[in-house]
Amino acid sequence: MPVPLMVADSLVKRFPIRNGPFSRDAITAVSDVSLYVNEGETLGVVGESGSGKSTLGRVLVGLLKADQGTVTIGGKDVRELERRERPQTVQMVFQDPYSSLNPRMTIEANIGYPLRIQGSPRREIRERVADLLVRVGLHPNHGSHYPHQLSGGQLQRVNIARALSLSPKLIVCDEAVSALDKSVQAQILNLLKDLQSELGLTYVFISHDLNVVEYMSDHVLVMYHGEVVESVAAEQLYANPQHEYSRLLLSSIPSIDPDTRTLAHPRQTG
Repeated sequence: MPVPLMVADSLVKRFPIRNGPFSRDAITAVSDVSLYVNEGETLGVVGESGSGKSTLGRVLVGLLKADQGTVTIGGKDVRELERRERPQTVQMVFQDPYSSLNPRMTIEANIGYPLRIQGSPRREIRERVADLLVRVGLHPNHGSHYPHQLSGGQLQRVNIARALSLSPKLIVCDEAVSALDKSVQAQILNLLKDLQSELGLTYVFISHDLNVVEYMSDHVLVMYHGEVVESVAAEQLYANPQHEYSRLLLSSIPSIDPDTRTLAHPRQTG
């Protein structure tokens, strides 16, 4: 039987809002969400903007503290992981490849920063960065470049290399390809697949693009207004969605047939 690497139980995340000078309220971004991710597999999280999927991702890695519920990775509560232990357990690849890197640091310094924080020797960092650059499809010489000298696709490869620097067990990809051209998206997705196969990585893959989620995922969560409305195997979701919102999302995918003017998903048409 597959072994769950990450388990989240009854997660709730609220953000305070001010309704007036003397009145405060809160908006619930994540409402009673439970999930699990098996080791070596990919959990896709899909939903429209504002559905709470990115907030969920940040709660899973510990960037945001849940108001209720727990997240465990490898049986350990994320909140109780030591400062040095958490980066070696879970990492995140963000949406914007440009703002994710320090523009005043070289590529080598950006990728090697987590290693430097962990106290690794300078020579070891240099060797590790060179190896990571090659692994993500770049040349070691790119280490001397600055972020503004690379393309968006190259920068996202750098972000992936940085996420891999401490050999984490789990990587959360938050809209990791949405800012890229379609051809570059395909390259990055294939890279993520290859890395998962080579390194035995486990992913939580967050996206609003159903085609991308279908390609990447073993299991899919559909989120709507902070809640999980459907949680099924990827092939089951796309073949026979059960929730009305899931069917609406699938129907929003344009047909690839130029003679078909309907927005219905190809699998949903007869």
